[in-house]
Amino acid sequence: MKTCPCCGQSLPPKIVVNGPVRQRIVDILASRPAGITADELTGLVYAEDPNGGPENHSIRVHIWHLNRFLARQCYQIKSTRGPAARYQLINTYDPEDDFTKSIEWSYKHIRERKANGGKGWRKP
Repeated sequence: MKTCPCCGQSLPPKIVVNGPVRQRIVDILASRPAGITADELTGLVYAEDPNGGPENHSIRVHIWHLNRFLARQCYQIKSTRGPAARYQLINTYDPEDDFTKSIEWSYKHIRERKANGGKGWRKP
């Protein structure tokens, strides 16, 4: 995570996911590096719902789907076990990982293609 140059506080990463509920989950977890309990997360995600939103189980289902999506962005939502389980957004970036290198290669070539006006891929 990046840190503020003035105060040294960690800044939440900018992660975009599909769906408003999933985006709220990621935004909340990104702003709380120490983690948050499932009950607190459910309360914050569904705070604007007049019925209070669904049970905690729906949060777990959203997190399961989010983890499949976030893996491509080198992030993962991890949790501890037990009744006071805490969810945390973890950066899984490993510069020595072949998967990470292939993603960096893809993004590099996407940027090059955009710079070329969208004309073809340049061979490595």
